[in-house]
Amino acid sequence: MFTALMIALALLPAGSRAIEPIQERGRASLAGRYVQESEAGGESQLLLRQDGRYELSVDVGLNRERIRAIHGAWTISDQGVLLTQQARDLRKPAFVLTQVMPWLPGAQDALKASEHEHRTALIRSACPFVETYERGISDAHLANLGAPALVEADNQPERKPAAVAALPAALAATEQSRAEVESAIAAAMKSQAARAQAPDDAARAASATIDAQTAERLVLAYLQRLRETGYLHAVAGRPMPDVREPVFDREHCLSEPPPSADRPGYAVVVEYSDDYYRLQGLLIDFVYSDGRIERREADTRGSAMAPDRPGARLKQLVFNLDLIAAQMRGENPLAAEVGAETLAVDASQGRTFFVQADSFAVLPDPFAEIPLILEDGALVSARSDVRYVRH
Repeated sequence: MFTALMIALALLPAGSRAIEPIQERGRASLAGRYVQESEAGGESQLLLRQDGRYELSVDVGLNRERIRAIHGAWTISDQGVLLTQQARDLRKPAFVLTQVMPWLPGAQDALKASEHEHRTALIRSACPFVETYERGISDAHLANLGAPALVEADNQPERKPAAVAALPAALAATEQSRAEVESAIAAAMKSQAARAQAPDDAARAASATIDAQTAERLVLAYLQRLRETGYLHAVAGRPMPDVREPVFDREHCLSEPPPSADRPGYAVVVEYSDDYYRLQGLLIDFVYSDGRIERREADTRGSAMAPDRPGARLKQLVFNLDLIAAQMRGENPLAAEVGAETLAVDASQGRTFFVQADSFAVLPDPFAEIPLILEDGALVSARSDVRYVRH
């Protein structure tokens, strides 16, 4: 990956190697294209231009998409070449609207799927105990409750009578646990909805937190009780009876109803300005004329979708460059300097917006300088074993 390559260039210690002084060498003799040797994860290329500019790129991914990573100037140093990253021109927009199209065929189905996924994520974020329950109930052991394979029941016949006698109490305890889960989840959802209506209310926030913790604890207890009851039935050699699952409406985790799935929405497709490859992972804010903001993440196709809002139109797109930098590089010190960029759009012209992104702006490299040493005609990183040979 490009990030791993850059970290290797900057952080690994230098090893001893025969260094070829090049103080007397001319720029023309070093200019040219260099390719990294034996890079299984992707092919990095370095182009040194005679005018003193360079381009460092790397091909990564299953389809070997090209990402133009770094541009800048190169100079001859005492031992080789010094690459100095070009500072971004903040006057130049990182995103440019290139085309506006109507709502495309098939977009409605894609919007429905996107909104379902987005709402599921919101529910799990607002009510984490729901995710705990859903993950737990899909566990393989719970999916095969009472199966003899869960225990060596045939080899322990002396345990069977006690297990048979314990079944009624175990089922009653399971039913009681289920009822407690239903009650706790209902209370937690009610608290969460109240908190959403008054997010600055400290008392409601504290109550919602306590109720959510209680629901989480009781969900875990119910899942454990269900496992134990299934195990007991297996020991007893009895089939597990149908146990009614806790009943609750996941939608109550959110204070607003889901948007209509029948109305057309808005779509944004973000491409790299260099090679027209799609940009994945960028968080985009859809800003409506009524002041509402819907945040979506660009998928593997570089597209993000948001629903229509009755009585309002899409007004702006906000591209959160700082957030994608944080996602891709962790705590990148340059992220705060990049921030977000706003692009005005006219929804009366269409609902599908194609945007070109400056790859240097959206993927800033945290290392301003990369020293390379000339060794047997190749350029080798001064801090790692990355080696570029003339192509």
